[in-house]
Amino acid sequence: MGLFPNLRDVFSFLLLLITLSFASSHATQREIRNTCAYTVWAAAYPGGGKQLKQGETWTLKNITGSGRIWGRTKCSFGGDGLGKCESGDCAGRLDCG
Repeated sequence: MGLFPNLRDVFSFLLLLITLSFASSHATQREIRNTCAYTVWAAAYPGGGKQLKQGETWTLKNITGSGRIWGRTKCSFGGDGLGKCESGDCAGRLDCG
């Protein structure tokens, strides 16, 4: 007797594989909210970066695979997106990813 004794088991196994591959490749979204009493500059790799004042949110869409999200403080950026942060800096750029 082999791995699949009948055709029904083959189809059930294929359906399971298709379902698992869809679930693992399905994109998700993450919402980042600043609950601090001060402005933070959220960073995501991949994803970018954004200034968030107290209570503001930033939604990252179509997130697949792994990545990193962190907060930066006391940042100063110019209109070109270049600058620096006291903590959590990413090579002097607003967009980290």
